[in-house]
Amino acid sequence: MRLRSTPREPPADAAALVRSAITAAPYRFTATATVAAPAEVVRARLPRCCRHRVTPVDDATRTVSLGADDPARFLGDLVALGAHTLDGMTGSTAIADLASTA
Repeated sequence: MRLRSTPREPPADAAALVRSAITAAPYRFTATATVAAPAEVVRARLPRCCRHRVTPVDDATRTVSLGADDPARFLGDLVALGAHTLDGMTGSTAIADLASTA
């Protein structure tokens, strides 16, 4: 039998792999938001499925990877987080248009 790819070892935490794959699905709008708040506060503002996307920058700042297909939902998440900067945003024209009408 000929294999098309090289088999690899299964991950140590299969549940984490599935959770990451599900929440990292391609979205129409994506960005990394910088939030000046403790990790516990930032995680409490996120849906449970996205809480693993919080990364520490320093003692007082965190980044969060966000994604959504609906610009209103995306903008709502940014407001709920209290984000003060965005990096690497995709789909920004629709978000900027929505923000200017709010």
